[in-house]
Amino acid sequence: THARRNLFGPVDHEQLQQDSECILSKSIERARQKWNFDFLRDKPAEGILQWE
Repeated sequence: THARRNLFGPVDHEQLQQDSECILSKSIERARQKWNFDFLRDKPAEGILQWE
């Protein structure tokens, strides 16, 4: 038989989902500001860079 230990307690899947979505949205926003590109709409955003 295999023994398992739950070292960190039960996982709150709803909170995990919310945290993941928050991290993803922040990452997308940082990339939009850095590259002046809206990755959600797949179009250039308004800013200092000019996309051709």
